[in-house]
Amino acid sequence: FLYSTLAFSIEWDFETLDPVFQGCIENSNDGAEYEYCGCYVNALSKKFRVLEVLQLMDSGKLESNKDFLKIVEDCVYKSGL
Repeated sequence: FLYSTLAFSIEWDFETLDPVFQGCIENSNDGAEYEYCGCYVNALSKKFRVLEVLQLMDSGKLESNKDFLKIVEDCVYKSGL
């Protein structure tokens, strides 16, 4: 119960956005990949609450979520990857 109460209070901020961005750019070689990661993190934070992302990740359903897939598709297109 305590975990879910804490998770509801988590908001997108530097402490939650930065690890997502850092994980995305971990093996990046060029500017287009940085652009993709910025787009990805921005869109993820606008479309989902932190708790939603955690739940989708835990359930293994994030990669098949239509909103998530749209973010990836849009950011690939925007960054030219």
